[in-house]
Amino acid sequence: MLSKTLECELARYAIGEKMRALRRQLNLRLAEVAKRSGVSTSLLSKIERGRSVPSLPTLQAIALALEVKLAYFFPKPSGATPALTRLNLRIFLPESPREKNPAFDFECLNYTANEPRLQCYRARFRKGVRSRPHAHAGSEFLFLLSGALEITIVDEHHLLKEGDSIYFDSGLTHSYLSALDQASSALVITLPNLSAVADLDESATGNNVRVRENHILWRQAG
Repeated sequence: MLSKTLECELARYAIGEKMRALRRQLNLRLAEVAKRSGVSTSLLSKIERGRSVPSLPTLQAIALALEVKLAYFFPKPSGATPALTRLNLRIFLPESPREKNPAFDFECLNYTANEPRLQCYRARFRKGVRSRPHAHAGSEFLFLLSGALEITIVDEHHLLKEGDSIYFDSGLTHSYLSALDQASSALVITLPNLSAVADLDESATGNNVRVRENHILWRQAG
């Protein structure tokens, strides 16, 4: 069951209503959308009825199945640019609605932008919970705002401390783990490569990982 607060917040986005309206407009059954997206019929039904929160990858898969961009599900500004995103109008979504103990929550920082070329998120990672390995075509940049975070890319581990950043090919399988027995938060920017299809080779080694790390030195006042 979703909390009343989350239900109210999701109602403002009307994701389920938009999804149902578009599906009917395309004359598609839930089973057909499930086949196209790889998302189960039961989960699609729950999302349409506002009883489940889709993760970002799930919503992206649904958008592709319904032949629209991800921005279709979020409010658009009346003008072109700039797109202002107010703090009190953003909500956190879990890593996956099916996870009883999700590793992280995320909020989209530029959901008001009309057809953005990149996606910006603030992620909050819970301590001691590793996220499920995942991949998406394109590139990813992560700047650690607080705490310590272990990022595993294929079979190579990278420990980030506050102020560190990392840039990598997000088409490679990666996961996150908040380290040092504390929660952490990060700014995450993803740049999708829509013309490319992620080719995930489970036998890939650390030599295949294209990673660039930036260790930023902080000066303490005084």
